[in-house]
Amino acid sequence: IFEVLNVKSTIATTSCVHSEAVSKAIGIPSAASYVPGAMSTKGDVMGIFERLQNVVEITLGAKFFDTLFEMEIAAFRAKFGQGFKDYQELLAQVSYVFTNSNPYLDYPRPTLHKSIDIGGIAVSLDSHHNALPKELDEILNIRETNVIVSFGTVVKSCYMPDEYNDPNSPYALKYPAAYEVYDQKIFTHGEQNRDRLEMMPATTFIWKYEIEDSEIIRNLTNVYLSAWLPQNALLGQLPQCPLV
Repeated sequence: IFEVLNVKSTIATTSCVHSEAVSKAIGIPSAASYVPGAMSTKGDVMGIFERLQNVVEITLGAKFFDTLFEMEIAAFRAKFGQGFKDYQELLAQVSYVFTNSNPYLDYPRPTLHKSIDIGGIAVSLDSHHNALPKELDEILNIRETNVIVSFGTVVKSCYMPDEYNDPNSPYALKYPAAYEVYDQKIFTHGEQNRDRLEMMPATTFIWKYEIEDSEIIRNLTNVYLSAWLPQNALLGQLPQCPLV
């Protein structure tokens, strides 16, 4: 649209972390040997096979966004002619690219000064949008201590394998460092939860659990399950509501 309006100086923004398609267009290389792609399933410590998988996932991820961008450009060319610039040229000429990435938490990567990391760029600061629902506000006021438990939007608690709680499981043996951190947390999946929660009756636990009528909390009066939690509104309650 800015190209149609003949706006010379522009800034591109994305609500995601670094996208390979965008990085390629502005000249940032993808270091697949040690930097996971935006849609990769591996961390920054990879063996030869994990690196190969990372290359494949980076390639497929870039192809996915390439296809979306090309469809958008095709729509503009149908309206304004075949001479309309492609998306790579449009991105290359922007002054800055703002990404939804926190430089203190993201993986170290090659970058350029025109790529600006702004963690939380997609978070609304409007207090009306971040107001707690009445039911959740009432739950938070039942006890003085509240704990919010969530494994994120993508990871679903209800599908967590029971063996993740076993120190002798293949997962724990393969990723001892990750298990050591994980094992310190209050929440695991299965009956082990019940014993731990019953030991803290003065604390209200609000757990992002996708099966709200699950038997996992039967007879527990201090635990509330919800398939979705208003994260921004809950973050505004810190430190009254620690996050796990």
